[in-house]
Amino acid sequence: MCIISPFTSSVFVPAIPDLMKEFKATDPYLSSFVLSIYVLGYAISPLLTSPLSELFGKVPLYHLCNTLLSISTLLCGTADALGTLTIARLFAGMGGSSVLALAPSSIADVFHPRSVVLSLLSLL
Repeated sequence: MCIISPFTSSVFVPAIPDLMKEFKATDPYLSSFVLSIYVLGYAISPLLTSPLSELFGKVPLYHLCNTLLSISTLLCGTADALGTLTIARLFAGMGGSSVLALAPSSIADVFHPRSVVLSLLSLL
């Protein structure tokens, strides 16, 4: 998930001209919007997942976000309209950003604070 989520943001770029022809879209701003909507979802979702992880725990949110990413990526691949692709990419960005919001706190839960400080001091 840590590798796939940022990768899916940029893997879309080479296919933009072909997708615009497929969907018969001529507006160059629309192609940029379809590309950047993923990043919008990537930016919005941590505002929701961080507080929800305190309420429900991290594991249920990891499962929810992984499922959301998988389903929306599947919808991106089978989209028959540009609007469907755009909405699916928004939700894919929202599902993929759970790594940004939850992974640092998950790592902090695994290690004792004293060992983190000692490991950082050993880097000096």
